[in-house]
Amino acid sequence: MDRAPKTRSEIESLVLHELRSSDQCEGAAGVSVVAYDNEIDDANWTLAAYNPGTATEYACELALQQILPRLQGFYDLVEKH
Repeated sequence: MDRAPKTRSEIESLVLHELRSSDQCEGAAGVSVVAYDNEIDDANWTLAAYNPGTATEYACELALQQILPRLQGFYDLVEKH
């Protein structure tokens, strides 16, 4: 399956939207993704950091464990010049 190309800010917006939609994570304040090479699952980006804001940190960690692999399967990070 081909992944859709997305910019860093587009992927960050998608991850943050999904995170805020998760139980006890509505108050999440931000996420940051970074490009990387991973020959195991072919994803070319991962989460660098996140700010739980007023959300429960543990709940956000659990949610991100579900969100990231799914979105990594759908989207490739592309750098626009």
